[in-house]
Order: sequence, then C-alpha cells, then structure tokens
Amino acid sequence: MNVHVFPKKDSKASIWSGGLTYEYMIYPKMAKYADRDFVFRISSATIEEVPSEFTKFKGYYRYLVMLDNGLEIEVNKEKKAYKQYEI
Repeated sequence: MNVHVFPKKDSKASIWSGGLTYEYMIYPKMAKYADRDFVFRISSATIEEVPSEFTKFKGYYRYLVMLDNGLEIEVNKEKKAYKQYEI
C-alpha cells in the first residue's frame, strides 16, 4: 500500500460562502472540482459564517466529520446534530 501525506501548508484555500476550504485529494487526478467530474474528493473546511449554506453536491454522498466541535445543521428541512469526531 502506498501512503501519501497531504500537509495543509501545501494546499491552497478556496473561499466558500461560510469560510475557507482546503482540497487534499481529488480522484481522478485530472478531475476538476468546479466541473464536478470527480469520483471522490477529500477536503477540510472552516465554518466562519453562521448561518451558512453548504455547497450542493447532487449525485454525490457527503460525509461530514467535525474536528473542532459539534455542528447543528438543517438538511432538506430536517435538523441534524453532529458531535465532535462523529461521522
């Protein structure tokens, strides 16, 4: 198995409506986030604006993990709460 380390310092921040996001991996390598032609993507984001509207990823599964604290969110008019480190 090949293991790759993707340090945050080597990634560029992009702005989203609620803060900043850092892309660590996208597959396939030639895929472009803006084109939504990726199979999967790993990124981290800050949430600095409350409320915020998350980017919609129709046709994708999204997994959230809160690294600093919890998050209360509404998805399709359903309220959800994530605890720290909960997927």
